[in-house]
Amino acid sequence: MIIKNFRLPKVSSGFIILVLLGCLSNVFASSDVWKTIVVSRQSQAEVLATRDLQRYIGQVTGVVPKVIKADSWRNTPVNAIVLGEAVVLGKDFDLGEEGYFLRELTIQFRKSNHKEVDIIVHKGVEIIDAAGVTAMGNVNAIYGLLREVGFGFYLGGESIPESLPDKLSSGIIIRKPFFRVRGSLPWYNFFNSPTAWDAIDHRTFVDQLIRSGANALTFHSYNCEPFAAYEKDGKMYLGKRIRSS
Repeated sequence: MIIKNFRLPKVSSGFIILVLLGCLSNVFASSDVWKTIVVSRQSQAEVLATRDLQRYIGQVTGVVPKVIKADSWRNTPVNAIVLGEAVVLGKDFDLGEEGYFLRELTIQFRKSNHKEVDIIVHKGVEIIDAAGVTAMGNVNAIYGLLREVGFGFYLGGESIPESLPDKLSSGIIIRKPFFRVRGSLPWYNFFNSPTAWDAIDHRTFVDQLIRSGANALTFHSYNCEPFAAYEKDGKMYLGKRIRSS
């Protein structure tokens, strides 16, 4: 097959150029707030949740955000997600033990010169602020942020958005659990239950509960099953095999 050389009409080619430029502008205009995560002192649970945050953002954007310490970031601030104790404007909300807030801010960094006059060192730094007042609240803030921008976490799977927004849907978002205990009651003795789980299944189940905002997990067990076994006078009582259907 022979393809002859051809030219697009000027109007059409101009239109295509504009469309391409529009697409590129969307790419480059996309906020780089998702490229950096700022943290301060973190519990192990917060560290693991932050790694999750990196992984999920990377799945959507193709770029795994770097994690930097708050002190380093304040010296050379960039657009970023600011977590937990690294928050720069304080926590002025009634969040309780597990509540959290999300907000988007444009901030300025100032320092005093030799005349003790404040001067603006960095201006127009965009941040997404995500924090609670406890480690549990901070973990909930991380997964709350992911859910707010389109991620879905379910016991049977996950959903991931096609892209991440440049801005949150609202200026300040406050979330506080209505129920103190939120979780699941897996029931042994069914083949689609923990009876058939291995160690990885148990961990995956717990991780997914945390991502969805739960805080409790109770396994049902009959008193004759292994979990209720006890020793008396050198003999083991109860502790029989798990019943199955």
